[in-house]
Amino acid sequence: MHGQHVREKEDIDWDGTWQWIAKGDLKGCPEALMCSAQEQALRTNYTRFHIDHTAESPLCRMCGSKGETVAHVVSGKLAQTEYKGRHDNVARYIHWQLCGTCGLTVR
Repeated sequence: MHGQHVREKEDIDWDGTWQWIAKGDLKGCPEALMCSAQEQALRTNYTRFHIDHTAESPLCRMCGSKGETVAHVVSGKLAQTEYKGRHDNVARYIHWQLCGTCGLTVR
């Protein structure tokens, strides 16, 4: 599975690819988790079922209907919770700033 993410992408900014690690403030554990997810190397039920033969089912522990792959977990679960929350906070701030610029009362 090593390198699968890179093989799936066509246009990669190699200079910018590692900037989030070099200039970021991530500690070792979150950085390792993110790199593992990017490399499709997380021990999901799908991996344990098909490769390790140690899981009873390849299905997602959250929804129970799709295979628990890294892509499913990131796109389906994180996008609906973590990323959506961040998006909503940014939109709230922009809305607040626009209201202030237009002279509307903000609370």
